[in-house]
Amino acid sequence: MKNYIKNVLILLCFIIPLNAAVSQIQFFDSVKTVVSSPTYDYKNPVFSKNDDQYGFSNHCWLAYERHSGNASEIVVRKAMYSSYENEIVISNTTNSLNLNPALYNEMIVWQSNARGNWDLYYSIFSGNSWSAPLLLDSSDSNETDPYIRNNSLAPIQYNFTYLTYKRDNSIRFKRYKTSTGVWDNDTLVTDGIYEDLTPHLSKGSFSTQFGVEFLRKLPGGITRLYQRLFYENYTGLPIAWENELELYQPNSQSNLSLSYATSEFLTYSYDTLNNVNILGFETNLFHSKIVITKNVPGKHLLGKGALMGIIIDNLNYYFSAFSVLSKFSDSLFFTFINRPGSFNENPEYKKLYLGDTSLSIKFNVSTPIFNQNFYRIKTVWEQTSGGRTSLVESYLTDFLIGIESNTSGEVNFYLSQNYPNPFNPMTIISYQLANSDFVTLKIFDVLGNEIEVLINEKLNAGEYEIEFDGSDYPSGIYFYRIETDGFVQIKRMMLVK
Repeated sequence: MKNYIKNVLILLCFIIPLNAAVSQIQFFDSVKTVVSSPTYDYKNPVFSKNDDQYGFSNHCWLAYERHSGNASEIVVRKAMYSSYENEIVISNTTNSLNLNPALYNEMIVWQSNARGNWDLYYSIFSGNSWSAPLLLDSSDSNETDPYIRNNSLAPIQYNFTYLTYKRDNSIRFKRYKTSTGVWDNDTLVTDGIYEDLTPHLSKGSFSTQFGVEFLRKLPGGITRLYQRLFYENYTGLPIAWENELELYQPNSQSNLSLSYATSEFLTYSYDTLNNVNILGFETNLFHSKIVITKNVPGKHLLGKGALMGIIIDNLNYYFSAFSVLSKFSDSLFFTFINRPGSFNENPEYKKLYLGDTSLSIKFNVSTPIFNQNFYRIKTVWEQTSGGRTSLVESYLTDFLIGIESNTSGEVNFYLSQNYPNPFNPMTIISYQLANSDFVTLKIFDVLGNEIEVLINEKLNAGEYEIEFDGSDYPSGIYFYRIETDGFVQIKRMMLVK
């Protein structure tokens, strides 16, 4: 009876009005130790993005630096809903520094001075283990600040990982083709006339568009935010690049970061009118800025967030959880913000005291990690005590709203991943009914807009398939949502033209 009531509640959460409140289970109410030691210092935590934010993964990877004296190693651990698996040392060096891990899916890149200058190394997870470190480039220049992302496309011939990094003052770019294991498209993104900092990679609003974003130090001590878009063609031809664009604002921008919202959001801090807020924008909406920390007190230095990728959330919220380093007088706090959004101008928030503002604290936010009918978004940060630095976490826990609900307790329904995926323009959606039932199957775009109804009728028990024609729609991410009496399920598909 208890499971029946819980499943009914989950289903009701999905069909409540879109502007209704969502029940909260736990909102950053506790702090737990992730890793600590009397021997090591642990720094710079970085979560991977799940390969499919809407694929409901039960884990993601956490990477960090493990320091001992003047040397450090790169360590990875699998982050589960309520635990972490054993440490895996990736860097495999002695008496050298290994810093700044960048992690996406199951590839990690970091910088190391094992050869004297700063080089980039990478490792790939094969499904059972991480590969030995591989040197990316043997040049004598200093290569630092790597950032990677995957295009999250299948089959394998369409799958690439993109890397951007600093070489001296300039920004460079490379592409890794998953099917061949070869790096190509070595590109000088910026010319190095000015010093360019903290390169990032983000996804645009359709499957072939991406962006490299970075901060640039200009004369007079001001720092500006720049973007350079590029387009993947998936045919083996070189990537097509646009010119640089500057996000002009009168005062400096700083602390560039990437967060995962309805689409990917670039966030940064901006000081104006004696206040510091976190602003954000989508990759291809460079001049359409939002204030994420609107009406949240404090001077906000750095922010990262994540969204639980369900259509009901996508319409209303930029993030399910957003974590911010904030300054109040001479003290430093974490401000955890619950669902900042386009209509939610006074969101719930909580503050956690960290120490005085001379501290330098690095932190990261996970994408959703799922466990049965719940999901969790974790924030992990550095905490110094007794002369040692450990990693600790807090988290938001909430219902996994509307993904899957079977109120009968029987396995009487199955929804397959569409095939092919990606598709152009036709794809097949298959499903199975064990009993006669009324079925609706609808298609939504990435913003949650219903664009097509494929099925809306009573069907007998059996196996079914239906074709979806995307000829009239642009490339991008789409969702198909099927519902019977007591069962709701959503899957994602990719249209590539």
